Amino acid sequence: MEIVVVKNKFERLLSSLLRFVPSRPSLPVLSSILLTAADDNSFLLKATDLEMGIEIGFGAKVIKKGSVLVDGRVLNDVVKGMVGDKIIIKKEDGRIFVGSQGQKVEVLIEDPTEYPIFKMPDKEGAEKMTTGEVKDFLRKTAFSVSKDEIRPVLTGLMMKAGDKDVEIVSTDGVRLSVLRKKGLKWSGKKVVPVRFWSEVGNLSSDQVEIWLNDKKKQIAAESEIEDGGRVRIVSQLIEGDYPKYETIIPEKTQMNVTVNRGLLDQRLGLVMVLAREGGNVVKLRVEKGKLLLSAQASVRGNVEVELEAEVQPDSSRIELAINGKFLQDVVGVIEDEYVSLGIEDKLKPVLIRGVEKDDYLHVLMPVNLSE
Repeated sequence: MEIVVVKNKFERLLSSLLRFVPSRPSLPVLSSILLTAADDNSFLLKATDLEMGIEIGFGAKVIKKGSVLVDGRVLNDVVKGMVGDKIIIKKEDGRIFVGSQGQKVEVLIEDPTEYPIFKMPDKEGAEKMTTGEVKDFLRKTAFSVSKDEIRPVLTGLMMKAGDKDVEIVSTDGVRLSVLRKKGLKWSGKKVVPVRFWSEVGNLSSDQVEIWLNDKKKQIAAESEIEDGGRVRIVSQLIEGDYPKYETIIPEKTQMNVTVNRGLLDQRLGLVMVLAREGGNVVKLRVEKGKLLLSAQASVRGNVEVELEAEVQPDSSRIELAINGKFLQDVVGVIEDEYVSLGIEDKLKPVLIRGVEKDDYLHVLMPVNLSE
């Protein structure tokens, strides 16, 4: 194999590829990337961690076709360290030579046949989305995804088809986010790794095509890159029974507290200065016409702030504790001017949503201070 590529472009694409190369691979070969030069002056880069895979194809000057398997991070560091507009990669006797303007580095390679084969699912029923749309629903749901690998099904976004929309759901067992998105032609119910959507949101092109393969339990995405190149990402779907989240969404609440979203966000930020030292616990006290937020830090001090609130019924009184950081997360993504807190009891789920739009809701479990 011998090929000439534009250095800056190759360096950028290698950086994208490395996100799919595990830092602690389960198999040594997974630290490598597969490079393939074809007769039609195309260059294909592949990487996988066995759960997700990426392939990037773009134009290059192919002098001799072939494939090589090389350590991804080593190649990336070599390319970054070189100067010059072009990079020459040439395979000779079990190694490659990477060169540019009087610089030449020899890198050992492995047998390409040892690399795990991952195939992109057939592109059927592809649906167009924008990376902006993906970033938007990630912003509103990803923070509720569980970081605990003990229950893998909670580490993804559950996508459930409805009559006119798709529900995008995330939960870690303490909080729940539900976003209804119109325009998606989804079928059934699938749990997609949040990392897949994050990578799709990072694609440089605004337009992306998404498609599913139920038989292989895979989801894939494709997008154009500069100069007519293409990038494809594939991921396994997460298998398992997703919790029946509908049962924990309060149908109605005994008390409803409406406050200005911007003011709540600002007051929470102030309270969290001290709440961070106390496990992020923030106390909410509802009185007639106001909501009070407070926190204690045994060493630093105490804080209490007050907001004007519309309380229904106006005679309602309650005090409960919540995780202030979790409340900040959801208040920060609601787009309405006012936010509603539906409260039933100091230990029952709190329903949080914007007042104007009905496409997004969040449920947050209170903190039980008696435990």
